[in-house]
Amino acid sequence: MNIIVFGVGQLGSRHLQGLAGIGSEYRIFAFDPSEKSLQIAEGRWMEMKGLEEVIFVSKISDLQMVKFDVAIIATNSEHRIEAIEILLAQGTKYFLLEKVVFQSTAEFQKANVLFQNHKARAWVNCPRRLYSHYKELQKMLSGEEEIFMTVTGTNWGLGCNAIHFLDLFAFLTGNSEDLVGDGSGLYPGYFESKRAGYFEINGQLRWLSSNGKKSLILNSRNEGLPDLKIQINSTHYYCDINESKGKMSLTSNLGVSEVTLSPMFQSQMTGGVQKSILEEKCELCTFEESMALHEALFKPLLSHFGAKNPEFRERCPIT
Repeated sequence: MNIIVFGVGQLGSRHLQGLAGIGSEYRIFAFDPSEKSLQIAEGRWMEMKGLEEVIFVSKISDLQMVKFDVAIIATNSEHRIEAIEILLAQGTKYFLLEKVVFQSTAEFQKANVLFQNHKARAWVNCPRRLYSHYKELQKMLSGEEEIFMTVTGTNWGLGCNAIHFLDLFAFLTGNSEDLVGDGSGLYPGYFESKRAGYFEINGQLRWLSSNGKKSLILNSRNEGLPDLKIQINSTHYYCDINESKGKMSLTSNLGVSEVTLSPMFQSQMTGGVQKSILEEKCELCTFEESMALHEALFKPLLSHFGAKNPEFRERCPIT
């Protein structure tokens, strides 16, 4: 079976590491047009001492005769639709997509048609759904009528990382279809992100369900403590989460309990995720659900970016 990691930069190389040990029946391809990225990825692969065959490729033409069973797309958001088109044309049926998946609703709609026409399936890599403590929390909140979630931190990449918490909110609440976004609390303008050609923002983003009983607020300050904190209030529970310190405090009518968090690195997850994809039992967000969440994200962001630059009224410059 053939697997390709399409784009082996910082995150893609971690996906590659995660494939070490999946089995000798797999042949792994690592593609990136940057020779430097390929060299770093090869070094990280060697750290894992994986026995699987890995083929490092820098030219698209060298992939034309290969049919892939699973494709992990870890390019920047600007180039992702192109990668999907190439791999669908070669018969790939299963995809794991990094986020932000695309920069516009139009690209989502195009990709959705392509997946349907090729009878292919895709999932989006927002991995908090796989963490055991969030799975347990979801069970507790499943019967709650009101759920209010707030995320607060400093310079934590509000634009590019907001989708992670929209996805977590949808997972915990079962609510992804009727969220209305508001970007009026964002600080004026935007600034360059760590990646050239992409931008970031600070301030507040918020979403409210149509019945007003579930909300998500994301706060990113310009200055202050770097800790990223998550607070969840529901009818019967109050949850305080500090991921950087690995702690969660849960308050209910039974009292207060402390939970040690158990997040995993990407290199610990990819192998299991790709196997679950082949079995069509993947617990990550489906492409269709993530499309609705991205649309809820784009509306306030495009309004904010587009107010300063007309070029960004249809294309959100985040990755």
